[in-house]
Amino acid sequence: MLPGTGPVHGRRRRDRARLGAWVLCGVKGPARMTVTGPCDRWLTRGTSAPLCLPRAGAASFQAGAPVAQRSRSAVQMSSPAKPSDFPVKNVWTTVCSSSELKPNSLKAAFGAGLDVLIATDKGGKVFAAANVCPHIGTPLDQGTVEDGAIVCPLHRSAFDLKTGKLVGPWCPAPPLIGPLTGKLKSPRELKTFQAKVSGGKVQVLLDVNAKKRFDSNYWRGILDSQGKVDGGYY
Repeated sequence: MLPGTGPVHGRRRRDRARLGAWVLCGVKGPARMTVTGPCDRWLTRGTSAPLCLPRAGAASFQAGAPVAQRSRSAVQMSSPAKPSDFPVKNVWTTVCSSSELKPNSLKAAFGAGLDVLIATDKGGKVFAAANVCPHIGTPLDQGTVEDGAIVCPLHRSAFDLKTGKLVGPWCPAPPLIGPLTGKLKSPRELKTFQAKVSGGKVQVLLDVNAKKRFDSNYWRGILDSQGKVDGGYY
């Protein structure tokens, strides 16, 4: 027997001859590009176990069939909102319970998207203001109520409970540093709101569109997250 002519070598030659063939649905033969019948299975060369393909994927292998194109729905762009789209709309908004308040004290609250400061005088009467110091924007709820005024905990600027007007010097403390930082901004008033107690709840007359109107002024561009939230970016 000559080398390479035994049954083992002959089987190897036959296997090598079949390496380029695709077996479709369990039938060996030359490579074909058409799949017929309900079965969408095909075998890769050199394997004995079928791989199941989704029918949509198998359909793309049919001879003469156009390549399936994935349709992409168009993204609708929304026009950017303008401040004029959100007119002033004052609504009595509940911000806390009256049982949480003590005379001559300050309490931080939140309503209609705004940080609100609830203040009481010696007699327990309720007042409301923005919980932001007009100097550098720090919260005021850690301050005190003194002589009918809200006193900032940082630079000791005092604002009238009823009107929000500045009472006394602008940024008097700490010595030297306070007056120096006060030069960063000119003296200004504290924003105040109407407040009342109804049914054991503290209510403040707030503009429910104020936050939306403020947000609508944000710049919209490639790095703008606001536009990605409401779809205006796309």
